[in-house]
Amino acid sequence: MAAKQPDPATRKIADFLNTHPGGHDLDAIAQGTGVSKQLAGKILKQLADTTPPVLRVNGADTAREWTWILPAPAAGETAAAENTNRPTAAPTAPAAPATGTRAGTEPDTSAPDASADDQATEPEARDADQMVMHAARTLAGATGPLTTAEIAAAGYVSATSLHLLTALRALAHQGLIECSRPFDPQSSECTWTWTGTEPAALLDQAAHVQPVDAPDQVACPECGTVKAIPGMPKDRRAGSNLRGNGTSKLVKNQLSGLVREFLEQPDNAGESYKIAEVVRELRVLHGDLVSKHSYGSVSKAMAKLTEPPGKDQVALLTLESEAPLTYRVRDLA
Repeated sequence: MAAKQPDPATRKIADFLNTHPGGHDLDAIAQGTGVSKQLAGKILKQLADTTPPVLRVNGADTAREWTWILPAPAAGETAAAENTNRPTAAPTAPAAPATGTRAGTEPDTSAPDASADDQATEPEARDADQMVMHAARTLAGATGPLTTAEIAAAGYVSATSLHLLTALRALAHQGLIECSRPFDPQSSECTWTWTGTEPAALLDQAAHVQPVDAPDQVACPECGTVKAIPGMPKDRRAGSNLRGNGTSKLVKNQLSGLVREFLEQPDNAGESYKIAEVVRELRVLHGDLVSKHSYGSVSKAMAKLTEPPGKDQVALLTLESEAPLTYRVRDLA
């Protein structure tokens, strides 16, 4: 099922209803989103017609209200979320609308005279990720497995959204849902399933999940090959040896060392290798530590191995063919 990115007005209305539980009339929706009543009415009709599992319409004519269908929150979830999000400088002010709490956050039961230093040691709460919550709500209300595109369509999200893919993988990594193809979650045939029985419990747990919880890579259960999975960019320390997708980068001269180490294996003596073959063998041995785009770097490393490493020493490789570029390994034993 194809799903395209919605227009800004549709997205505003969907987000407003999604984040404001309860019924809302046309005036409230128009005021809350900044969309004209006429356009909002058309969009709401379209949403109700195309997404009946997630949007409910009550009443008629001027008394009509629209509600984004949310499973009931777990006991104590709302109170804990409100307490977490309440501004500390104005205890009597109304709390901001709660969107979730971090795992381990508890209602404030400290004594009124607790010191500022004690309060400063409390971990900072983080709001629930809305894409994670959308995926959890959609799967909790489904009667069977859903594809990524179907989950995207339920929330008017692009089917190719990396945010959605990362959210789904984070939920699966936490054991809250199951992925039919964990080694190939980008496949159009990949499906996601929630196998629980209490939607409220799923939402309570999903509120603690963040996209950053999704692993950067997965290992094939059959062959052990490690594969990087595209996802949302993550914060990386300056100077770290991680690529943007979380896989490790090689340090200086490390790839050349891996090339030599592979070619020096006794079983390779007398064998001939093309560049692409060496890249493939290195990826089997080292996974995504060696990029599949390493042809140029491996080619340079192999060209250097045709030169003697020192006086009265013999080069490891000899050039056998230039089209395609092929090298033969000497038997130096």
